[in-house]
Amino acid sequence: MLRTRVCEVFGIEHPLVLGGMGSATNVDLVVAVCEAGGLGILGATGLSPEQIRESAEQIRGRTTRPFGLNLLIAFATGEQLEACLAAPAPVLSTAWGEPAAFARRAREAGVAWMHMVQTAAQAAEAARLGAAVVVVQGHEGGGHVGHVSTLPLVPAAVDAIAAALPDGPRPPIVAAGGIADGRGLAAALALGAEGVLLGTRFLATDEAPVPEVAKRAICAASEADTVFTTVVDHVQRPQWLEIGAHSRALRTRAVLEWVGREEELRRLPEEDRRAIGARWAQARAGDRLDDMVILTGEDSGLIHDVLPAGEVVRRVVAEAEAVLTGLRRYGGA
Repeated sequence: MLRTRVCEVFGIEHPLVLGGMGSATNVDLVVAVCEAGGLGILGATGLSPEQIRESAEQIRGRTTRPFGLNLLIAFATGEQLEACLAAPAPVLSTAWGEPAAFARRAREAGVAWMHMVQTAAQAAEAARLGAAVVVVQGHEGGGHVGHVSTLPLVPAAVDAIAAALPDGPRPPIVAAGGIADGRGLAAALALGAEGVLLGTRFLATDEAPVPEVAKRAICAASEADTVFTTVVDHVQRPQWLEIGAHSRALRTRAVLEWVGREEELRRLPEEDRRAIGARWAQARAGDRLDDMVILTGEDSGLIHDVLPAGEVVRRVVAEAEAVLTGLRRYGGA
């Protein structure tokens, strides 16, 4: 069985984590990942404190296994943080924002803190602040991502943490961005990570609260069918651009209409940008693929079918074990 320090830190069976993808996660998806032996994470930034408590109680009522709640620091409130720490969830997952205060409160509450970063320097800072696990997210991922690719970023983060904590102990790294199968998990281990976080692969699952047309589009897409852009956030939430994030989305007509016209879009009156966002939302509600925005990673090209989330966990782990077994022939013994 493939086990790493990530399994030990979280008390899980497999070193595989569900990305806390906001409204693209729900109780069903989290429970399915947990029951399959991974770590399910519920995106909580869009929930009220009461909804956070209720959702956590629903998850705990359906699984005895560890799970986590995710907050985007730049957009979360103190009340949401306290609700997460008071919930029956052993893991607080955070991303995008200054983490010191969240790290301190998690430590005071006795909750394991996992933080996602986009640079090696951020990884070192998270380690110094006491992160139990550091998620290192590459440019290939879907949704909001940074500017460095996974392949160079993961080993750079490993080295940065080692330099920041030369006498240890050092938190394990989880790799994210462009990973959808067991080959990606095996590669992440080779780079120095001790687990993976999957986002896009879990969008194309039975449990994901994503329109069926979007799931089919992800399965039909190639690795070249996404775009890294500011268009989405000029319309929906310009604050993302202020914290250094861009979005990766499928190349639908809704997005491509504005690619190359970003400055024009930025200068539109707020009411005009809201109207564009409303059209995108209407298209999503009406299953009009070309006119909707679908945040997804380059690993869409590796996803060809919609599966139960538990099956995704089992397949990724089995594939990784097979790859690692096959690679032993290069090691001599």
